[in-house]
Amino acid sequence: MITLDYLQNKLPQYGYELQENDETIFFLKKVNHRNYRDKMAFSIIFVTLDDYAVTFEGLNEMLIRRAVNAGAIEIPDLEAFNMLKDIIYDTTTDTEIKAFETIFHFFEQQLVILETNNFEDKTYETAVDNLRLLVDAANAAPM
Repeated sequence: MITLDYLQNKLPQYGYELQENDETIFFLKKVNHRNYRDKMAFSIIFVTLDDYAVTFEGLNEMLIRRAVNAGAIEIPDLEAFNMLKDIIYDTTTDTEIKAFETIFHFFEQQLVILETNNFEDKTYETAVDNLRLLVDAANAAPM
């Protein structure tokens, strides 16, 4: 079972920091890369935990900032901001740890490749494609 204790022991090793407020417990990670063109090149990762689910979401902050500065989008409130995040992985807290860790480690491998900023490398393109596949799979999963 995926618990807060489990996530507190697992995620900080990968650069995630616990954030708490009255409404939600979540972890935040910044991914250091310079890809401001591809939506799936996530620069901020959110991991939220509630009573029933663990959700990984991401966004490319640089891409969003450029769109806001160009006047292409507005972010008037938290709800509008949340709409800009892509769900990368969503599972129930009773998911087997081994299954969770398989996806988590694969996801983290893709983020490490993003941080190389080697845009011309086939491995880099594959990492972005893999992130896109994770998002597509998360969105295709039945609710």
